[in-house]
Amino acid sequence: MQVPILASMDVVQIGNIDDNVGTPVYCDKYAAEADGIIIYNKVKPHTDFKGEHESGLLKMIAIGLAKHIGCSWFHKQGFDTFAQRIPKVAKVFLERMPVVLGVGVVQNAYDKISDLMVFSKNEIIEGDKQMLAIAKRRFPRFKFDYIDLLIVDRIGKNISGEGADPNVTGRGFMPYFKDDFHTKRLMIRGLTEESHHNACGLGLADITTRNCLNQVDWEGTWVNLTTNTMIDGGKIPMYQNNDFDAIRVAIRTCTKINYDQARVVRIRDTLSLNEFEVSESMRSEMESAADIEILSEPYELKFDDAGYLEDFA
Repeated sequence: MQVPILASMDVVQIGNIDDNVGTPVYCDKYAAEADGIIIYNKVKPHTDFKGEHESGLLKMIAIGLAKHIGCSWFHKQGFDTFAQRIPKVAKVFLERMPVVLGVGVVQNAYDKISDLMVFSKNEIIEGDKQMLAIAKRRFPRFKFDYIDLLIVDRIGKNISGEGADPNVTGRGFMPYFKDDFHTKRLMIRGLTEESHHNACGLGLADITTRNCLNQVDWEGTWVNLTTNTMIDGGKIPMYQNNDFDAIRVAIRTCTKINYDQARVVRIRDTLSLNEFEVSESMRSEMESAADIEILSEPYELKFDDAGYLEDFA
């Protein structure tokens, strides 16, 4: 298009909201100097709070356009305030800045665009709310519940802000997700290449492996976590020397289960629920589900000489 791309962390303060700390409202310096601003974002459930507006157009206004200084200020007040403060910041921004329109995108359970909507300036707040309701209906979820061990092959910021989305795993740093899904043990095997070794969210796991920990860029992870204040995300779970030992320990430490009939599920990541592995103990449950297709006969997990599984095909 032969137009310049201007990017920096510089912002200008354009106002404050009427909360108890007078949260400042910031705008990217280049955007503030523009004749018009188009707000664009994917709309989806957030990983750390729930409300009428979560990840979407209003969050892009309140935090994305506010860059690092605004993001840091916002997070210092705690995730429990996000649902109330994000719409207030967005209202001030929309009143004072030359916003032309907003473009919202929803992706379905197969990570494909299912809905795209364009809103005029005056429609953005209500439109963001409507798209979140759509996104929650489209979001990937398991067709079953209450398992003993969930094995996640990879986590990453390209998958979820928490690495593994708590809306899928039921594991989050806030109490809002504990009823979404129930697993006694969560095992994380590795990081996505696209995550650049950011291990944000690894602290949600009960167990991991030495190989996974060796992949981590701890400094980059700590920058992320100190910015959003969720330092629990950088805790190191119990780890074993390989996948075989980690799986064995995870099942061994589940209480009040039949160890010969452990309910084990393995997924590639929380964006990839279209195919998954389950232990043979869950076969009858899968066969009776009208919307689940059995793709193979039972087989044994294969470990290499070092005790590691092959990555999910």
